[in-house]
Amino acid sequence: MNLEKEVERILELARLQKKEKYLEHFIKILEFFKKIDELDLKEEKPFFYLEHLQTDLREDKVSDFKDRELLFKNSPLKKGNFFVTESPIE
Repeated sequence: MNLEKEVERILELARLQKKEKYLEHFIKILEFFKKIDELDLKEEKPFFYLEHLQTDLREDKVSDFKDRELLFKNSPLKKGNFFVTESPIE
């Protein structure tokens, strides 16, 4: 799959509009990442480490979502009490 088709597929999956200016910008970003992938960075160390940072975790709590209709109102497709989406796997 060529880069432009990959980008179009990603935009489609993300439900983003296929505007030409976004497509060109996104392709430039991916081309930049490809250049980075070509570099030999095995000996390079990261610029910073996050090991010293500590994050406070909150306890998981299960709660019911009260306004189910509002939730489905934002979905383009639903079937019964489920969202309908395209399969991300081709």
